[in-house]
Amino acid sequence: MQILFDESEFVFASRRYEGSEEYLSFLNETMQKIIKNEQAITDEQSKKDNEYMKNSVGYRIQRISEVVNHTKNDRLRLGYAKHIYSDMDFDKLYTFADAFSYAVSYASDQNITTLTEAQKAFEEAKILEKMEELLKLQ
Repeated sequence: MQILFDESEFVFASRRYEGSEEYLSFLNETMQKIIKNEQAITDEQSKKDNEYMKNSVGYRIQRISEVVNHTKNDRLRLGYAKHIYSDMDFDKLYTFADAFSYAVSYASDQNITTLTEAQKAFEEAKILEKMEELLKLQ
């Protein structure tokens, strides 16, 4: 979390955000307010403060957008793999991928527990072993 976003959790104005898409939506709304208020500012210090806030929120929007888009692209690639690995339980693979994404977005106790459960189901389904076997056959 600290590596990706330079913060330990998604908290802003005492509100906690469970997922990256919810947090991204909040940041976009915040950016719209900053831009709207920008025209009414007259003194130099307030302009500098507003510019700093705009840059800070813009940086967060960019970083979180990258993670959200990467996750969506990975999900699309997994969908293509369904045709290659037709005997696999892709629901467990999707569940694991989503749980991993949520845990990276926000490392809450609930998200870590969900990831642990998804990983156990993933291992029990022997998804990696099945993929390796199919690759050896080709």
